[in-house]
Amino acid sequence: MFSDNSFEYVSIHPDDASFTYRLRSARYDHSCELMISPRPTTLEREREWIQQMPTQVDRVYFLVKSKADRKPVAYVFLSQIEMIHRRAYVGIIVDPDCRGRGIGRAAVRFIVDYATQHLNLRKLYAHVLKDNQASVQLFQSLGFVAEGTLTEYHYSCGRYQDVHILGWIRSDGHA
Repeated sequence: MFSDNSFEYVSIHPDDASFTYRLRSARYDHSCELMISPRPTTLEREREWIQQMPTQVDRVYFLVKSKADRKPVAYVFLSQIEMIHRRAYVGIIVDPDCRGRGIGRAAVRFIVDYATQHLNLRKLYAHVLKDNQASVQLFQSLGFVAEGTLTEYHYSCGRYQDVHILGWIRSDGHA
């Protein structure tokens, strides 16, 4: 377990499936803002997905829990971890009912620290829908810079949407 002043970052367990399922479900109203592809699934399949997480060497997931009430508020992850190239993809999903409380900022800051201090990564990148300005601003406020735009890259909500590629490079002189 890792923590900061307000949140704990813990491994996701099958008991957390109802929370992750709700965030990843196609039934969730905010799916137009996310870089996920909602798909028909079941709570049981969500549990199976979580049970397989420890066997996946190219990704790591953390559930973000509020220290105040120990309830999950988000999850954050690294995927496509490439140790030779020392890079990974960053993703985060914050419960819409909990937005605007600094959760996203704290979670991305945590995952950047985890990536550099525990995995010795030097390059992180995120894909963010062009219309999701809150996420674009969040990543940019933490040092991510626009590296390009993928035109009509992601299909959701009945249309193809542009996606910004935001990148972060470790600048502390480590090779």
